[in-house]
Order: sequence, then C-alpha cells, then structure tokens
Amino acid sequence: MNYESDEALERALLALELEEPPAGLRSSILAATVYRVPMSVKPWEIWTMGVLLAVAVWLITLLVGGGSENFLRTVTALTNAAWHLVSAPNTLVWIALGGSAAFWLSFLSLAPAPVRVLHHKR
Repeated sequence: MNYESDEALERALLALELEEPPAGLRSSILAATVYRVPMSVKPWEIWTMGVLLAVAVWLITLLVGGGSENFLRTVTALTNAAWHLVSAPNTLVWIALGGSAAFWLSFLSLAPAPVRVLHHKR
C-alpha cells in the first residue's frame, strides 16, 4: 500500500480493531522500569565482598588446619610462583613494550586540531 498523506494512514490505523490491553499493564510496566527500587548494593561491591570472604575462609582454613607453618609455606610458594612468572625474560620484554607504548601514546592527541575559519567580508 502506498499512502500519499498521513491523514489516510491515520484513518486506516484508527479503523483497525484492536483488543484492550490487560488490566494494570501500564502500572506493571512503570513499576518494573521507572519506579523500580534501585539496588542498595552495587554488583562490584558484591564481588568484592565475595572475594574478601573467600580469602578470609582460605586463611582461616590454613591457620586452623596446619598452623602458621603451613600458612607460611603456602604464602612463600605463591610469592615464588608470582616472582618466577614476572621475572621471566619474555614477560619483562612484554611489560617493557607495553609500558613504552603507553608512555608514547600518552603524548598523542587523537582529537582533530581546531581549524581557524576566516570570514571574508564582501
């Protein structure tokens, strides 16, 4: 169909037989969107609390299970593993490349330079 004016289209739309929406539809949509109660805790706060709780449970389990000796052995093993990962020559090269790229890219201005427009009077 090709309508030449909006009036003919409006008349055709108004002539359609539509069923009534369910009772309370508007109020339920508003309650779920606009009037929704915001969360009192943000998602990143929940993740942080979960991680801290997991670390606390892990530390308590280490201390209760074997005392300070097992705890110190575990911390030493984790520290040594982290040091070996970071001190590998390939890792140091990539850290240096990333750092130098970040350093040099911080000097670049990717925004276009302002252009001065001269207005000539005629």
